[in-house]
Amino acid sequence: MLLMNQTTPTQEDSGVVLIVLDGCRPDGIIRAQTPNLDWIMANGACHLKARTILPSLTFPCHLSMFYGVKPHRNGIFGNYSAHIKTTCHHSILDLAHMCGRKVAALYDWEQFRELSAPTVLDFAYYRRANIDKGASIAIARECANYIEIEKPGLCFLNLGTIDTVGHDQGWMSDAYISQIGFIDEALGIIIERMKAADLLDRYYILVLADHGGIEKNHGGDTDEEMSIPWMITGPRIKCGYEITKEVMVYDTAPTIANLLQLPFQGIWQGKVITEIFE
Repeated sequence: MLLMNQTTPTQEDSGVVLIVLDGCRPDGIIRAQTPNLDWIMANGACHLKARTILPSLTFPCHLSMFYGVKPHRNGIFGNYSAHIKTTCHHSILDLAHMCGRKVAALYDWEQFRELSAPTVLDFAYYRRANIDKGASIAIARECANYIEIEKPGLCFLNLGTIDTVGHDQGWMSDAYISQIGFIDEALGIIIERMKAADLLDRYYILVLADHGGIEKNHGGDTDEEMSIPWMITGPRIKCGYEITKEVMVYDTAPTIANLLQLPFQGIWQGKVITEIFE
């Protein structure tokens, strides 16, 4: 079954930039200086009380995000390397590649190379997470360069240093709030380059977190660990709109499939967030 949204661009014209802010709590965004995230919310739809899965750990959360299923379907419950259950079929990266879209992934945690099958990625860039501001700026510039030149159908970017600071200094500490601001500057590089290249009218920018955190850790079921931001801007997306219905992290893959007009997978437990469309 193929879910389509009649107001979205054609498959050949549209693209999605998926940006994951590792460990970013919604209330952290509210406290931080985030003009670029604010721009996305003002020019798009957002939910600042979306929910992730349990355990609220990085790798299981990303697998649910990319495979559209809960952990009991993909078989991964921790931050370890293992074979993902084949019953999950394909990640959203695999699916985009199979449908002829150019696919890229840029990340600062090496384990994310397992989010797609071998040979799927047209471009991959890895740089070890470093709380130094320059590291996040470098990966953002690389992402902006690739989008401008290659114009991928789906580009995944993970920025992990908000989580790094959370573990080191504590979630909602002054350093944590400042790091959210630094990462927002990195997002600004991508947005401004896309604006200059006249790409914003053909791309969706979807930003979310994988999980939150409390004190210096995460993995549990508290609101602080389970609540995540989820926001999107792009063609035919409502502007300044607050999503009212529940959004789960595993709704991300089905929604991207709808945006790119990819086949809907029957195994998915997530849904398309149709409320975002005009």
